[in-house]
Amino acid sequence: MDLNSKYNQNHAPFRLAIVGAGLITQNTHLPNALSLPGIEVCALVDSVTDRAMKLAREYGLTVLIAATVGELIGKVDGAIVATPNHTHREVAVPLLEAGISTFIEKPLATTVEDGQAILDAARRGKAKIAI
Repeated sequence: MDLNSKYNQNHAPFRLAIVGAGLITQNTHLPNALSLPGIEVCALVDSVTDRAMKLAREYGLTVLIAATVGELIGKVDGAIVATPNHTHREVAVPLLEAGISTFIEKPLATTVEDGQAILDAARRGKAKIAI
């Protein structure tokens, strides 16, 4: 029995969304997430939905394609934020406030104010942040 089969027998898959369908997602985040046992990539979010759809087709995925993170609430367990640095606050805050633990590409934010807002949102939503 492979590790993936064993894991899925004992646990529901962890539903992961990836926000940002650029090169780092295409070359790193998506292939790594797909290789992990117990992870189900269930959504790709990009303001240019055609880019997310193209990425899903390249990997043969049937996932939710969304233009905004608001469409993820209640549908995912965690998210990866792989968007331009100046957008981290606007992307991460709604996820964290909804209790969705989030991995944010470094840097956390481009200003101290934005970083504090992200941390405050995580506290309010009782969500975890990884950078």
